[in-house]
Amino acid sequence: MIEIINSFASWNNILFISLLNSVLIFVYIKFNRYNLISVSNFFLLSIWLCFFVGFILAFFSNNLLGDYNLSVYQVFITECLISICLYLYLFVFFAFDVLIPQKRLVLFKIPNSKSFIKILSAILFITAVLSILIYVWKNQGFVLLKSTGYLDRYEANRGLGLITLLIKMYIPAIILFYLLNPSKGRLLFSLLLAIGFGLLSYLAIGGYRQILIMGVASLIFHRVLHKGISSFKVVLYSIIGVASLYYLAMFRYNINVDDTALGLLIGFTQDSLSPFNSFTKIFEYINTTSEYQNFKLFLAHFQIIIPRILWEGKPELILNSGNFYTQHVINYESALTISPTLAGELYLMRGFWSLFIGFGLIAVMNVFLERIVIYYKESNIQSIVQNTFFLVVIFNAFWLVREGLEVYIYRMFRMYVLFWVFIVLTYTIYFIIKKTKN
Repeated sequence: MIEIINSFASWNNILFISLLNSVLIFVYIKFNRYNLISVSNFFLLSIWLCFFVGFILAFFSNNLLGDYNLSVYQVFITECLISICLYLYLFVFFAFDVLIPQKRLVLFKIPNSKSFIKILSAILFITAVLSILIYVWKNQGFVLLKSTGYLDRYEANRGLGLITLLIKMYIPAIILFYLLNPSKGRLLFSLLLAIGFGLLSYLAIGGYRQILIMGVASLIFHRVLHKGISSFKVVLYSIIGVASLYYLAMFRYNINVDDTALGLLIGFTQDSLSPFNSFTKIFEYINTTSEYQNFKLFLAHFQIIIPRILWEGKPELILNSGNFYTQHVINYESALTISPTLAGELYLMRGFWSLFIGFGLIAVMNVFLERIVIYYKESNIQSIVQNTFFLVVIFNAFWLVREGLEVYIYRMFRMYVLFWVFIVLTYTIYFIIKKTKN
């Protein structure tokens, strides 16, 4: 079997398969019955970005720079496995999407009142502002401006996980503010507010570009949902956004552009957006050692939920899939966690079986998540809150592919519970105000 695969392994075949699968993904997204901004479509775009873009970059890195660190066979076998996972996902998703009725799944029950939304938006934004002030105060300044490396930022973030999470609340606050009365003027103001607050949080935390991306992209994507923005502008904004992210990364890591700019560009893109080589290394590690982890690493990740007050001996570093890959597979002893990818995490569990079953189950999960998004065409109060939550969590589809299922489930659950806490708080204030007026 290895000899047969090896006979087909070539950089030209890698490029051909990558381009073929890229066309398949974009044709499916274009012609399926869901809007561009949907859970499944965003998941497919994340698969394309994390894996197939990476394979294309590996081709150019080998042919233009001649120094790619994986063999053609290693890249080819990785691409074949990811291609099978892609086809399996599409088949299972299509089958269950047809079988399961298009029934709405309601996430939140709220009063049909704009006043309720205004209060909720105000509470979320005030929480975000106070959180960022606390973060800056605890670290005696902006972390990015005074740190010299990743470990400094890691130390600054210790014990402030909840505060970091609350800083993100500016995103649903701005979305709610915009959705209350959508207009071009309010969109522009909301975008400027999102960019300003996102940059402020970037300076305060010492990186974490996701907060900036989610704030801006959520607003743009809502305009796409309601066809308030052209495809050309989406592409233009995406190019500007990617260029800005590269600049922020170079500023964060003190990188100077020189004659090796092409290698720098390819390397940074692969490390940040297309870390397919993590799956390659996990694949080889398991095939060499047969040390399957089953559900041990997956379940261990949820120990993060337990506060240190309740668990005095809680480890500084929870041994989840990402930390296992970093410390045991590539033997990198550091507080830094390198992404194992969804495919790598699943393969660590039980090899081929867990890899293929995992992608099938994710397809079923996304079918149900699509039932939440049926509200997007409506503009009532119920749909405004539902859309806000959806637009915030949809970006976690990228972290599902890049970081793994355990991180995805934890982030979704955490955001849902936190959102409900703010809704209950808003309920309390709303009814107090209503009772006072009466």
